[in-house]
Amino acid sequence: MKITLNRINDDFLFECTNSQGNSILLDNTSQPGAKGVSPMESVLMAVAGCSGIDVVSILKKQRQEIRSFQAEVEGERVQVDDAKPFKSINVKFLLEGEIDPKKALKAAELSFEKYCSVSKTLEPNVEIGYEVYVNGEKFNLLFKNRKSRMIYPAFLLLITHYLLKSKSRFYQFRHGGCPSGLV
Repeated sequence: MKITLNRINDDFLFECTNSQGNSILLDNTSQPGAKGVSPMESVLMAVAGCSGIDVVSILKKQRQEIRSFQAEVEGERVQVDDAKPFKSINVKFLLEGEIDPKKALKAAELSFEKYCSVSKTLEPNVEIGYEVYVNGEKFNLLFKNRKSRMIYPAFLLLITHYLLKSKSRFYQFRHGGCPSGLV
């Protein structure tokens, strides 16, 4: 895979072109009169496009009738030295048509768990969440690493319980007794 980037004005407007001749414009959107998207906006667009292709492909294979498909993507950024990378990204899929909501949810899950190369590229550093709406109704909020999210609170509870028991044993040992409520 290869793209080329050409500066097309005296400021920050660039044209990025792929090997098939398709292009997008990138610009410094903090400047007035920007004619392209910012590089960080293009990352959000890439997440939407990649996961959108996956979801539509999966639903078409399942013979779901999609009349309308939209994705809204929001990214939260954090200051790291002089850069502001994404901390988290949330994708909201808005589908209309004769679509089984369970199939739409599963398609989104498969996209983010298995197929979306863009989100997989970002995955080590960016938390990516998604929501699925079918015919205006929200069906669920799923996170990409939802299994670990269910285990993590249980792990914290276990550790807290252990620490409280350890603290009470330590307290009993040091003070010859245990205050009420710690055991």
